[in-house]
Formats: sequence, structure tokens, C-alpha cells
Amino acid sequence: FLTLGLFGLSLMASALVLMAFHGRSLHDVWRFHGQGGTSLFLKAAGAFLLIALVGYAIEAWRMPSSFTLRSDLGAVYWLSLAAGIVVIALQTLGEEMIFRGYLLRVWGAVLSLRLVVVGLLVLGFTLLHTLNADFRIDFAFNFIWFVATEVLYYWLLFRTGSITATWGLHFANNLVSMMLVVTVPGSVPDMGLFIYTDPVLAAGGSRLASPMAYVEMTAGLALIVGLLAWKQSPFYIAPAPLPVLPSPPPVPDVDAPDATPV
Repeated sequence: FLTLGLFGLSLMASALVLMAFHGRSLHDVWRFHGQGGTSLFLKAAGAFLLIALVGYAIEAWRMPSSFTLRSDLGAVYWLSLAAGIVVIALQTLGEEMIFRGYLLRVWGAVLSLRLVVVGLLVLGFTLLHTLNADFRIDFAFNFIWFVATEVLYYWLLFRTGSITATWGLHFANNLVSMMLVVTVPGSVPDMGLFIYTDPVLAAGGSRLASPMAYVEMTAGLALIVGLLAWKQSPFYIAPAPLPVLPSPPPVPDVDAPDATPV
């Protein structure tokens, strides 16, 4: 967790230094055309947490033997949990600032096609995580999962014009997978409140050929989108208005007679 925290701080510092080098401010790192604010973070994180935890609750109802509640729930653990939450917040914020706050803006200024820029960033972000042990244990399916969640993040980024909301999604995702419900084999269970033993991975298999895995992934992401886009939802985030571009200067009428006195 110390490594993660330092990693996040280093990414944040890098983003700020690079933006300053390009003559940009913190405002430019944080948002494109939308508004920031705590509510964006809380709504995005809340929607992800709700869907993820409900999904795990259903799985626990189906296969209760796959879940284990950690036994040492003393003060030391809760203090460690609080510290871990801070570290995850720093780590995810650093990644958001460098990828969606800086690289998207800089590469977008060079490459005019948004789809190409986003595709390169999604690929780069996913490849960065292929070094993780949990990624390698089921590489192909995790690659698909990472790309799918990145599509969700960029949809929300372009909807809100701010990395505040995507930070909320990113934070909630890492909080669940690293501290609330840790999946084994693959992840380190030291800080997990619940340990989920994936029966497919434990048997040495892959979820790549499991139709149910794709159903669960698609349904989960679709429900998160629904909670964020449905106006009656408590997690609803309205689209940010597009920036008002300045009007071009009037073009002089070259055919008009010259009224300058001789």
C-alpha cells in the first residue's frame, strides 16, 4: 500500500509538472468543459459500489462457501482499512490525472480523431496493469474486463467533462477489489474484509469461455450506466453543457463601396 500511495503521488506530481510545462493550470487537468465537485465523485463511486456489492451478495447467496469473512476485525484492522482507503484514493487520482487529465488532452491536441486517442489510452492503461498478479492469472478475460471498464470511464468523462466522476468510479472499483471483496487466487488477501475464492480460477481454469461471466460483466456495467444516466436515480449525473465557443470575427464585405472621403 505504501508503494501504491507513492505511485499515485508521483503520477499526480508528473501530471502537474507536465501541464505547467505546457502552460496549463490545475483547472485544465481536472476538467475539460464540465464542473467538478464532490457530488460527482460520490455519485459515481456510489453507483459502482452498489452494483458491485449487490452482485457479490447474489454470488454469496448462490455459493456461500466461496466467501470468507476475515477473523481479525480489531482496531488494528480498521485503522489499516482507513489508511488503505486514503492510499487507494491517491493511487486512483494519480492515474486519472496522468491518463485522462494530461495524456488525453495532449494527445488529443496532436491526433484529431477522438476514437484513436481514446483507443491508444485504453490500450496503454490496460497494458500497464498486465504486470499485476491478478491480471496474469486469467489474462484474456481480465484484458476484456479492463477494456470494458475503460469504455465506461470514458463515457462518463465525456458526459461530465471532468475527471472527478471517473475518479469516483476508479476509486470504487479498486476499493472493492483490493479491500472489501478480494478475489483469490490472484489477489493479495491481506487487507480484504471478505475473501472470495473463485471456483473457476481455483480449479486452474479461465472465465474466458464462461458465458455467465460475460452476462455478469455486461449486466453490471449496464446497470452502472443506468444508475448514472437515469434521471430518477439518486446517482444521476446530468451531462455537462458543451463549452460556448467565441463567435468568429465578422468578415469584411469586399464588394461594399468604399465610403472613405477623397
